[in-house]
Amino acid sequence: MSGADRRILQRVDRVCAEIQTTRAEVLCALVRALVGEPQSNQMPGVPHLSAQDCILRELHRSGSLTVRELKTRTTYRRHGIVAFDRALNELCVAGRLRVAEELTGSGHMRRVVILLREPD
Repeated sequence: MSGADRRILQRVDRVCAEIQTTRAEVLCALVRALVGEPQSNQMPGVPHLSAQDCILRELHRSGSLTVRELKTRTTYRRHGIVAFDRALNELCVAGRLRVAEELTGSGHMRRVVILLREPD
């Protein structure tokens, strides 16, 4: 593999990390775009995570996050904003997490999502 190929793969890996997807998903989407196939949000054989699963996975991984950060890290556009908001509300009602408002240093309010301890 040439040095140029390695640099390209490193760039692809950085993009994958930013959009929280795998290299295989990115390459599959590129091939589909080249051959003109309709793009699917799910690769064959890869289980599809629900919006709730994505939210819980990211909160377990990162701890408390603002709603904005959580949306970015869970790629909420994959599910849609309505599904993301519904999942967030359902998790709050189920007692899995809490959304609190905090005052920032600049005097603005921000909403922070806090993962609650699961019952034993």
